[in-house]
Amino acid sequence: MFTCGDLACVVGTDMRARVLHPVTGVTAALPHDLADQNKPWEGWRLEEMYHAFTYAFGRVSSTGEYKVLRVVRLSPDQRDEQLVEVLALDRLAGAGARWRGMQNPPSHLTGASNADMAVVAGVVHFLVVQTHLPFEQDYNANTHPGSIASFDLDTEQWMPLLHGPLHSLH
Repeated sequence: MFTCGDLACVVGTDMRARVLHPVTGVTAALPHDLADQNKPWEGWRLEEMYHAFTYAFGRVSSTGEYKVLRVVRLSPDQRDEQLVEVLALDRLAGAGARWRGMQNPPSHLTGASNADMAVVAGVVHFLVVQTHLPFEQDYNANTHPGSIASFDLDTEQWMPLLHGPLHSLH
């Protein structure tokens, strides 16, 4: 469960997210379908893909609007794809509420654990890792151990990578 302001975002064991107002008890289910830009991933060999969802819930500092960021991890054919989608909660009340596809992260984000991310002042911060398969490489020269990828919920853009503490002294 993630909280922000007077709302909570709850993710069930079915990996479907719901927004809850704890005082009133009002809940709203978030759409589960992928964003239109990511629809090609839904059909082809779907039964062989592994899906993992990571949700982040925050509030845009300048407008007060609540947004949910979702990172969808797919592993088709031994590749690891990360799709990033955003849903503005003010659109949730309308019948046409849909996830919107965003630019891919600047580097590979850590696994589906929400312990590896934080939302501060409308910015979602993720730990970055090198890809986990020995034959894959992250060709982003800016990626160092302990780097942080940050997504601004206001601009809906990735910010430059932040470099974490030194891994070792040379």
